[in-house]
Amino acid sequence: MIATDMDQTFLNNQNTYNKDRFKELFNEMQRQKIHFVAASGSQHERLRALFTPYANQMDFISQNGSIIYSGDQLLDVEQLPVPLVQQTIDTIFENFNDDEVMINVCGLTSSYIDQTTPARDRRFFA
Repeated sequence: MIATDMDQTFLNNQNTYNKDRFKELFNEMQRQKIHFVAASGSQHERLRALFTPYANQMDFISQNGSIIYSGDQLLDVEQLPVPLVQQTIDTIFENFNDDEVMINVCGLTSSYIDQTTPARDRRFFA
């Protein structure tokens, strides 16, 4: 098995990778029965989109380990307790000014942003 973090590790500064080279390497990994795993703090959908041609033949560990897929099959979800999420958000807003904070809470199928997030900043979460 080969597992790699994505941002600033597998991906270059433009958040891409050499797809032709990866195709060669992935085919060789498949031939040798070496499994490839992409791991990231990012959402599963983003990871899957990066590896569209190979997504069904690899695993994804997303959202810092809280969601794990093997191909299209969901293997595990570890949800934070709602009171802990609320306490975290409250602590952030107690310690930072509104203009310093953009909250994005991700779930299995959705991502949520604070209703007070200015329209100009919502593009970061689209």
